[in-house]
Amino acid sequence: MKQVVITGVSTGIGHASTKVLIDRGFRVFGSVRRQEDADRLQKEFGEKFVPLLFDVTDEAAVQLAADNVGRDLGTSTLDGLVNNAGIEVTGPLAHLQVDQFRQQLEVY
Repeated sequence: MKQVVITGVSTGIGHASTKVLIDRGFRVFGSVRRQEDADRLQKEFGEKFVPLLFDVTDEAAVQLAADNVGRDLGTSTLDGLVNNAGIEVTGPLAHLQVDQFRQQLEVY
């Protein structure tokens, strides 16, 4: 079975990507920021979905999740990584504060 990590799967593109890949037989490790989202997605997607609870701006939490995925994979390999998580800082670019724009770019 192929296995991937997708960040930001609670809604939108991350959610849709998770659904497509699970429907095609993949096991998906999907990141969310809230336990409620992890529980909802676990019910929706079943055993092929492994929730990862972390905020992509928290480097220590990201590393812990990566370590957990590595342990879960054992001798298997990860077949893909989709860095989907992100934020949207709204407003005309010319009027954004530098720290707001930087925050948007640094969320990876």
